[in-house]
Amino acid sequence: MLIFEDEDTTKQVIIKFAYTKNFIGNDIIEYSKTKGLSDIDQNLSQKTDILTFSYKNLIIIVQQNAEAKIDSEITKKATRAIQSYLKNF
Repeated sequence: MLIFEDEDTTKQVIIKFAYTKNFIGNDIIEYSKTKGLSDIDQNLSQKTDILTFSYKNLIIIVQQNAEAKIDSEITKKATRAIQSYLKNF
């Protein structure tokens, strides 16, 4: 697990890796979007962003936590950086 924080320590990006014995492809598995759902606390739902994707036989989870409000571009940018790195590995 890797954890990155901004200078103000108001946002974190957490990257988790899991390995499987089987090739599962290169795809986005799930991108949690709770913003705008009724019957939930909107303030709380805007503080976490999670994107799960696969690469060959790895499962990678990119999670962003924020004190105030997440910036989904940070989650997407981190995901693209990991994908780019893995393609060159």
